[in-house]
Amino acid sequence: MKKHLTIIGAGIPGLALAVDCLRQFGHKRVEVELWEAASRPNQQSDGDQRTTAFLPPSIDYFDQLGVWASLEPFAASLKTLRLVDDRGGHHSKPLIETFEAQEFGVEAFAQNLANSALRLALIERAETLGATIHWASRFDTSRLHEKNAENDESNTLFVGADGRNSATRQALGIELDQRTPNQTAIVCTATHTLTQNAVSTEFHRDAGPFTLVPALPDMLGHHRTAIVWVERPDTVQALLALAPDRFAARLQENARGLLGEVLVTSTPAAIPVATQQSMSLGKPGALLMAEAAHALPPIGAQGLNLSIADAKTLGQLLVEVEDWRSPALLTAYERKRSADIGLRLNATDALNRVTTWQSWLRTPLTLGALGLLKHIKPVRDVVVKTGMGL
Repeated sequence: MKKHLTIIGAGIPGLALAVDCLRQFGHKRVEVELWEAASRPNQQSDGDQRTTAFLPPSIDYFDQLGVWASLEPFAASLKTLRLVDDRGGHHSKPLIETFEAQEFGVEAFAQNLANSALRLALIERAETLGATIHWASRFDTSRLHEKNAENDESNTLFVGADGRNSATRQALGIELDQRTPNQTAIVCTATHTLTQNAVSTEFHRDAGPFTLVPALPDMLGHHRTAIVWVERPDTVQALLALAPDRFAARLQENARGLLGEVLVTSTPAAIPVATQQSMSLGKPGALLMAEAAHALPPIGAQGLNLSIADAKTLGQLLVEVEDWRSPALLTAYERKRSADIGLRLNATDALNRVTTWQSWLRTPLTLGALGLLKHIKPVRDVVVKTGMGL
């Protein structure tokens, strides 16, 4: 009997799952449809201007899905990670620690790629394989509960991939564990005069991290970097109210000379620094994935990579479990994903809290932690490889 997969949300994770399912089963054995409230993007769309540092497991998965070969020329390799204690007044000179990818057996820690380019590639791949995508259409969540002769959903697996405000999660009555510190992240890209030489730099500051992630040059050949800049909400409001040239000047000052002169930035967006986790990953016949199940702030390259891992795991389980609506699928999915989700949510939240903790203990704790990473190789290997998902 032909199987049916209905994915609510056509963002990157939902599209990845659709492609994965179709490449493994083929459109003659499975019918895949996606519902997306927004219109279909295209090459000329403004779309999502953000980039993501995709970790090695995500890159391997994109290769399996058949999209990485076309995307690789547009990705910037991150071969060095640099941490800088930029809290002024605490040390006679900034504490800096660097990590080289080759030390950990990989060519690069991550590949920085525009979200919009990846999403378009996945859309084209999904449609080629036979997926039906309902653009500018809201999914009727009452279908999650209907089982009658006129509208039989007994052979359909529903997967909610509809974001942190998921209507699917709400319709299933699944509650959230939320943590919301008094911080907001500004995300944007900037063109500038100095190259970053594949070095990603994270400044630890009192308000929160300020991170520079190299991207490919723009169409005019200018060096380009993706920025994640965490501040208090009132500071963010003041920064976003600045004229573009004054905002660029403030960003240039924060970069401590690493970017040279900042030429121009994309329109900055504000994202609350909050973590949330659903109390379960769904119910039999209706599962949650990506930001419908967990959401992370744009710190440490964990959020979208974590969502990609959901898609990869669920794609494997759809092959292993015959009855997609059985409790066995939900049990296996939660067993394989819950520990990883909990680890990365807690680690991201803890790192942010320690680095912004207003206490005299913060400095010795930070010095001690960096000392362990610098001098004790087994600790260094475990921390970095876990962060990369290896």
